[in-house]
Amino acid sequence: MYSTSNKALAAIVKTKESITYEDEEQFEADCEEIDQLLDHITNIVTELISNHKCESVQTMMPTYYSFLNTKSTKSQTINSIAFFNIVLPLCNESVFQQAQNEILKCYSSFAKTADLEMKQNLLFGYGNIAKRLPTLDTTQVIELASTIIEQPDCKHVDKVASYETALTTLGKVAMYCNVAQKEQLLNKFLDSLPHEYQDSQETHLMFIREVQNNNPTLMQCKDLVIQALNRIKTQDCNNPENELLCDEGRKLISQLLC
Repeated sequence: MYSTSNKALAAIVKTKESITYEDEEQFEADCEEIDQLLDHITNIVTELISNHKCESVQTMMPTYYSFLNTKSTKSQTINSIAFFNIVLPLCNESVFQQAQNEILKCYSSFAKTADLEMKQNLLFGYGNIAKRLPTLDTTQVIELASTIIEQPDCKHVDKVASYETALTTLGKVAMYCNVAQKEQLLNKFLDSLPHEYQDSQETHLMFIREVQNNNPTLMQCKDLVIQALNRIKTQDCNNPENELLCDEGRKLISQLLC
């Protein structure tokens, strides 16, 4: 598996170096080949990380840094961000420390983007880093999230997934980071629960686990936390087909509200 991913990465680098911008049709074909290879590697990386093969994944990082630091297509950039979004929550401390400095530099260079999909991927990544880096400079994160949640049409069906990702990231910043406006950020997150779209099940489970573990920030807002838990449980009971909670989430929330 590791050998396969390295071969794919080598092919990506070779293809990217060979791209010329004179022939638009050939350019699009080359980019499509790169995207297919990146999708393939993303699946391999998930498997490697799940099986604690962090050293193997570590050797792939320079190639992904290069995609974030050089001229790439939008899909290549998002695939590279997705790579680190998979790696950072699950990797060991050594890999995390190696990655986070480089990644924060890269994320910062994209923070002014107007592209909604790019913003969503960046915020998801920032949330993963926040959980493991209490000293994260959150100014840019909060500003990026605000560009989504303050839009009048932020809850439109085409934008609501990004809206919920932004609010979840603000919740993580409040729960995990040394930030002055903890209460304000946390209230925005709690008021938004339950979520109903992308990654909602993971968001609810993360929140429930933090309540179970007596997260200090959450414990300062117990009434709002209990209200949010009740809303999640009620919505899940009334609409089980939406799968707002996994089995673990249902078990834990019942214990918390008993």
